[in-house]
Amino acid sequence: GTRFPPDGDVWLMRYPWVSATGELFTAWLLYDIVSVVYAWSTLGSWETIAHHLGFAVAAAVLRGFYFAPWQASVCLAMEASTPFLNIVMLREAFGLEKSDLLIKGSFLCFAFNFFFFRILLLGAATLQVVVHFPEGPWNDNDQKASAYENVCPRVPAWAGLGLVAVLLGAGMLMVIWFRRIVALLLAAAAGSEPSANDEDSLPGSPMHASTPGHQLTREEELALVSV
Repeated sequence: GTRFPPDGDVWLMRYPWVSATGELFTAWLLYDIVSVVYAWSTLGSWETIAHHLGFAVAAAVLRGFYFAPWQASVCLAMEASTPFLNIVMLREAFGLEKSDLLIKGSFLCFAFNFFFFRILLLGAATLQVVVHFPEGPWNDNDQKASAYENVCPRVPAWAGLGLVAVLLGAGMLMVIWFRRIVALLLAAAAGSEPSANDEDSLPGSPMHASTPGHQLTREEELALVSV
């Protein structure tokens, strides 16, 4: 049956940075869920809640059964895009405009990192788990897939299936968010502002380009790129 590593904390010994960072990241996810709920009128987004809960579950499963360290690392690396988005979101505090070089550069860096880490790298990590699933640590076969590196001899099948489900769900959500990012970039390149009525401003709704006279509110921008 399932068991925790027999010789102590295997991840802490073999993957100390992944282990420590993962625990801090999980704590931050739980804190941010509380923050989003508390400030729901301005920060609230069901997509954000689903994103945070999904990765908190993935972190608990990965860290609880000590398997798939590369997939765990990818989930952490996906946050590489967040600092650039924070700069864009804090432009008012900095007294900057959308046209300022810092804001434009930050958003471009955000878009590039989002595509690389949250689309390409996450896709590769998900594909590896799916392809090697029959060889996973929940299989009695002695030959383990390279994705798991045999860090734990037994993991329940539901944990593996749960990891696949979370990764696939996260991938679909990232594609939805990236479409919005591309729409913002195309609108900026065309010299117009994306518009949103009450329905379109909800997370998950499509975006449309409009005339320069219609600009998104602060709340609509947060809904459109609430990553």
